[in-house]
Amino acid sequence: MSAVLITQCLQQDFVAPVGRYDQLPNLLHIGFEEARRLMGEVPAEGPVARVMRWAYQQPDARLQLIHIRDWHDAGDPEQKRHFEQFGEHCVKDTPGAAFVFEAPARAGKLVTLIDSPGLNDFLGTSLASALAVPARIGVMGVWTEAKVSFLAYELRTRFPTAEIAVCSALTASASRNGHFLALTQMQKLLGVRIIDSVGGFVDFLGGKLDEAPLPVSTVAGAQPQFEFTGKVAPSDVDRQLLAYLFRDCTTVRAKALSGGFSGNLVLACDSTDRERRRQVPHVVKIGERDPIGRERAAFEQIEQVLGNSAPRITDFADWGGRGAIKYRYAAMGEGVASTFQRLYMEGLPQSEVERILDTVFGEQLARLYSAPERERADLFDYYAFSAKWAPHVRERVEALLGAPAHGESLILSGNVTTPNVCRFYDSVLDSLPRQRSRSWWFAHVHGDLNGANIILDAHQNVWLIDFSIRIVAISSRTWPSWKTMCSTSGHQ
Repeated sequence: MSAVLITQCLQQDFVAPVGRYDQLPNLLHIGFEEARRLMGEVPAEGPVARVMRWAYQQPDARLQLIHIRDWHDAGDPEQKRHFEQFGEHCVKDTPGAAFVFEAPARAGKLVTLIDSPGLNDFLGTSLASALAVPARIGVMGVWTEAKVSFLAYELRTRFPTAEIAVCSALTASASRNGHFLALTQMQKLLGVRIIDSVGGFVDFLGGKLDEAPLPVSTVAGAQPQFEFTGKVAPSDVDRQLLAYLFRDCTTVRAKALSGGFSGNLVLACDSTDRERRRQVPHVVKIGERDPIGRERAAFEQIEQVLGNSAPRITDFADWGGRGAIKYRYAAMGEGVASTFQRLYMEGLPQSEVERILDTVFGEQLARLYSAPERERADLFDYYAFSAKWAPHVRERVEALLGAPAHGESLILSGNVTTPNVCRFYDSVLDSLPRQRSRSWWFAHVHGDLNGANIILDAHQNVWLIDFSIRIVAISSRTWPSWKTMCSTSGHQ
């Protein structure tokens, strides 16, 4: 077998969609938010269902499919302690033990079903004999920090040469923080490849997600009608993604927003559903599949921290090498939205400039900066300072100067003198001592913050878009205000 796809506990008792305020069916259900993230707003059209449709289409010689399910006997005394710790769940032959996806009719796919009575899926099961010596193994399901992590450990120790991958969009847990921490630990300690886009995960398994089309109606008049304003020319693939994201709508008015320097398509969308009700505003970002997948995963890590200061991810998809994220701005007022950059260039009053920046740095992003954690790292490696870049740096600097970059310092336009960065890369960088054992404060930042990514709605509410979240090192727990940074750098 060239590749194996293992699903882990994708069962009703763990991930069945529930209402936001419904009582959970048991102690191990991952909850409303995570179930919605994993299964999608409409489970039959969500990422899990789509991957299953693709998997069941694959020849057995190309993809081995294994479903692991929790399967408990309430009358077995050996499982009594398990129930005492985790509560009753996934009792055999009950609705709660059923899968949350349906096998396609007449698929003809050979599927291995593993009934797991405990935390170790190899103990007391036929999983070991079911696996040959796979070249690639992909895992999806729940819980990320428990069953998925335990399975990854067993696979790594039993098949040390195999490539193992887990998709962040196809795994979940009751704790969003625990979910991403577990992914990080699997990557660092077990060498598991973490893939953020669903299409990238399918690529890893040797297929193409395009083989499982997006569930968009092809009936004339059933697709939403789009009206684009601004400098926007969506491709056919982009239109397909938009039709999927607004598949419950009749009309969508999409206005182009400047998305910074990433080259992505960013649209402010007003939509009307099939009951002729106007929906809350959305912003859709479309770009290359894998960077969009990484942005989704990064944003999910800080989504709950930012609260109403930032949008909520309501849907995502990828198709034809492109990815899309649909953000909901539940409290954005009606009317025309604009970017801070545009308003500033049009002469925004200084008092309003300060209000907006105070909101961005003092109220919104400060929530990220105020919770740093110490982590050991060599900052030269972390920030990719390496002498191997010396020829490229020199080429860029000399192109800027229009002359060779020699000496201790350089003279820039306006008779500004600066240390010669070429010399730093050529002869200084490799001689500097490394501090690999030292720890630093790390915190999340926006990653692509500029005036075009700050949005003001008609009621002058301040919103952030186009996140490219990064974890960066900072010098201390105290993050300076934007006014302090401006004053110390000489900018007003």
